[in-house]
Amino acid sequence: RLSSVLGGDVFLASEVYLRENQLDKSLLELEKFQGPGRTLPQPLLCESWLRRGMIYLKQGNLKSAKIYLNKVLENGSQFFYQPEALIGLAWIAADQNQWKQGDSLLSLLETGNFKLSDERITILKARQAIGQDSTAQAIQLLGDAKSLMGLYFLARAYEAAGNRIRAVSVYKKIHDLYPNTPEAIYASAQAAEVFMRAGD
Repeated sequence: RLSSVLGGDVFLASEVYLRENQLDKSLLELEKFQGPGRTLPQPLLCESWLRRGMIYLKQGNLKSAKIYLNKVLENGSQFFYQPEALIGLAWIAADQNQWKQGDSLLSLLETGNFKLSDERITILKARQAIGQDSTAQAIQLLGDAKSLMGLYFLARAYEAAGNRIRAVSVYKKIHDLYPNTPEAIYASAQAAEVFMRAGD
């Protein structure tokens, strides 16, 4: 009981720091689980590993992210956390252009009876398609995207397909839907770069 109260406090504090984009402080909170002589129930351990893996992924520390996400999978018994770990590992594979490994991880997600209807899986499939020069497939997959990440990769797919007008229109959509965010500024810069590369 005490460990679950401690776990709730640690997860809450870590989440607050994460929302404020203070990733190092969020990780420091999670390290409280690793105090000397502390034993935690397996579900709490799995959740702490998953959270650490995802924070490291957000930081771009792919090596550490893989270590913690693989710990979740190796545990084997915490079915609830496994799909999240698989999504994280598939994202890392896409970041490293390891398309074969990405296909394998996506296949595990689809055959593992996880019953996921998650836009991240669609985005991962589209990233695979872009990486393998199947831009038409990526565009079809992301045609209804409304999330920031989905729109970003839709614009990337249009760029890869050589359709700069559509790419710029999607970057403009990001700017319009998510104003006053760093992503809006980035989208404007990307749109300008598309025209610069075309000599326009």
